[in-house]
Amino acid sequence: SVPRGIESGIEIKTSKGDINLSEVNISGSVEATTSNGKIKASNVEIEKRFKLETKNDDINLSNVKVKGSVDATVSNGNLDIEKVAIEDTLKLKSKNGGINGTIVGSYDVFSISSQASKGKNNLPENKSGGDKKLDVNANNGDIDLKFVR
Repeated sequence: SVPRGIESGIEIKTSKGDINLSEVNISGSVEATTSNGKIKASNVEIEKRFKLETKNDDINLSNVKVKGSVDATVSNGNLDIEKVAIEDTLKLKSKNGGINGTIVGSYDVFSISSQASKGKNNLPENKSGGDKKLDVNANNGDIDLKFVR
């Protein structure tokens, strides 16, 4: 049986290398995994799910629109986002790095769950009442996220 969410999509796996996605429109899901490399995505539209993970480097997302969910995990690096838009869930996780940037949409449309162990956090730990979900966890780093139009 085909794993759910991989029916139509792209899987990119590498180690010790950067992954760079730009100016693409993908109708399925995208999964990008590396270690000792940066993951960059700019001007990207994805229909389903965008899952990305790296160690020992940063994740940079800019002008990324996802109809489904974004799930980004980084260890020993920063997670920087600029104008990320989602229709379902935005899950950001960092260990030994900060999570910074801007999310498209108003604060009110998100229910939020956030935790910054050993760091500053500008988000509420719990806020209900939104259709979209924002789940942010930084261990040993600060969270600084703003909502933009």
